[in-house]
Amino acid sequence: MVTQKQNTQVVDPETGEITTMQKLVLPQWAIDGYDELMRKRFISGTPNEYRVKTSLECGGNSKLYAETTLLFENQEKSASVANALFQKKFMNAVRSEKAISSKFRKIQTEKYNHYPTDDHSVAKKRVRFLTIVHSVSALNKDAAMVDVRELIADFNKYAKKVTGISCYAVVEVEVISYRNMKRSNEYEYELKKSTEAEPISEQRKEKEHRKFINYGILGAHLGDDVLNGEQGQFCIHLHALVVGKNKTALDDFQKILESNKNWKDGSRRIQMEKLSEQYSNKDKPVSLSLEHISRYMFKGGCILNEGKPYLHYKIPHRNDKLTTYEEYLMSESLYDECDQDELSDFVCSKKKFTTDFLSLSRLEINVLAQVNDAMMNLNRTKTGHIIKIGHW
Repeated sequence: MVTQKQNTQVVDPETGEITTMQKLVLPQWAIDGYDELMRKRFISGTPNEYRVKTSLECGGNSKLYAETTLLFENQEKSASVANALFQKKFMNAVRSEKAISSKFRKIQTEKYNHYPTDDHSVAKKRVRFLTIVHSVSALNKDAAMVDVRELIADFNKYAKKVTGISCYAVVEVEVISYRNMKRSNEYEYELKKSTEAEPISEQRKEKEHRKFINYGILGAHLGDDVLNGEQGQFCIHLHALVVGKNKTALDDFQKILESNKNWKDGSRRIQMEKLSEQYSNKDKPVSLSLEHISRYMFKGGCILNEGKPYLHYKIPHRNDKLTTYEEYLMSESLYDECDQDELSDFVCSKKKFTTDFLSLSRLEINVLAQVNDAMMNLNRTKTGHIIKIGHW
């Protein structure tokens, strides 16, 4: 590679001496090539570990690889610790409810239990899964961390206003693509006018539409060029397991959170949901719900596919439904030559590769890893993304 030398003068702060130094400057074509590389998206089927490793290497952030929360192993470690705390906390709630129930034994009959203490009954009264959508920021570490700190401060402030509540919250930064969400929304509109059916539930459609509206409102300050640009944006939010001494405490907590002006714009940005009782048409134990919640809270900005993390936009429609014809033709031959060798370990049988347009780019993965690392380092124990209110 041809490089150019550029003279720069450095002043010693102690002696005042001026030293002339030379630094190597990359030619513009090399800079353009690097930018193009960082904007690339991955081939369909590329393993998550490969995406993380190559992205960090390209961005000069290989040092983040070992501890990044984008890897399954690191996510599992944190989720395992949280799950143990959740199970213990819930068992304490069950014991508390049984102690209260003993006071009502005189009025209980064989036909009707006036104070049920089975797991699902206790969870309905005392446990909620909380989600708060705080903001949408540009794909920039510093901008995202400003919003992260604001979210942590706001949540601590409002959560401590209510007694009888314990919260275990995890701040998450997720890469979203407003452009692709817009495409998905337009595609959904076209479906209504056609006979083609898409296997997406009405509940999922409503949820995706609500997210699209909220992200448009929260990201309006970024401008249309950023919102509809090739690269995505950051959605800063948190998930929390909330355990209250009773249903009244939980209701009071939700009202306090809803009084925060920063969380009022948009639709249902604060959601406190009861634990689900069904899973695959079968009874779902509370212990399994808590395990799933702990795994979901520590996904690190990835989406979960069969329990494994995947660096992908959370869009309900497939690539071929949201990709223009020109993009599809270009993707068919994009990797015919350049990437066959480096991908031979896991896709050696393929002759042609198709770009996964909904995968995160190398640039998006790099910045996401930097933000996750910065959040962890908000305290000395590298748990700065975790907020604990009450006793855990």
